[in-house]
Order: sequence, then structure tokens, then C-alpha cells
Amino acid sequence: MLIKALTKQYQKCFNIFRDTISNYDEKLWMNENDYKTPVWQIAYHAIFCANMYCSAKESGIVKWSKERENYHRFDKMREMRSMNAKNIMPYTKNEILDFMELVNSNVPNYLLQMEPEAKCWPHWYDETQIEFHMNNLRHIQHHIGEIIERHDILKSFQYKWE
Repeated sequence: MLIKALTKQYQKCFNIFRDTISNYDEKLWMNENDYKTPVWQIAYHAIFCANMYCSAKESGIVKWSKERENYHRFDKMREMRSMNAKNIMPYTKNEILDFMELVNSNVPNYLLQMEPEAKCWPHWYDETQIEFHMNNLRHIQHHIGEIIERHDILKSFQYKWE
């Protein structure tokens, strides 16, 4: 029951995230001038962390083939941008959507390995694995809200809450 409920919640969360990204203006997606962190990086950060935090153990994380070192870290990317690094290659919306699909497809397997009352593997959190999944869902939703707030896309589509 618990795994089925969590799987449904992740699917709903990723559906909202997919709609948000799909409807996001391409010019605003790549904009690195108006905010400390561009939208493409916020989206990547949320999916990267979702993938990492869904796994029951660090050794079980399924890596994405297009993963680039430190792109999930806001501080590291700001440093690179402040040094006018020419090698920053932003992720496109389609790349992020592909990554999201990979993570979404891995969630059921990740959850089957979960021990709800056991301590979660990231040493920097003092939570059980079930608490950590709640934290993970909240984290994803936080960044969805942040992305939506930057662009008036709510009028352009209807969320499907089922």
C-alpha cells in the first residue's frame, strides 16, 4: 500500500513538472541574466536530486548518461558563470524531460528497495527513508513552484490532478 501510494505521488509530481517544463518559454528557459540561477538549472537540480534521493542507498543510484559534474550545484554553477566559463552547456527542455522520464521509470524499483523505518542513506539528513521520500516530494514541488513563479504559464494549460 505504501509503495503504491508513494509511486502515485511521484507520478503526479512528475506530471506537473513535465507540464511546467513543456509549457515554459524557451527564451526564459535559457535566461541567465535576470536571476542568480537560470530555470534550466533549477529543473535539472530538482530532477538530479529526485533521482539521487529516491534510491534506497547511494550505490543504487541509476546515473543519467548526460550527467555533467556539478550542474546540480547552484553554488558551483554560479562560480563558473562569474568566471565567464565558456564551457557551460545548458540542458535543453527535451534533455530535462528525458532525464525526468528516466527517473520516473526508476521510482518503482527504488521504492521496492526502501525500508521505511530505516535511516536514509544521505548522512546529512536525520530522517527515516519514508520521511526522506516526503522531503524529496516537497523539494521537487518547491522547485516546480519556483519555476512557475518566474513565468505566467498557469493560464496556458490545465494541470491534471488525477
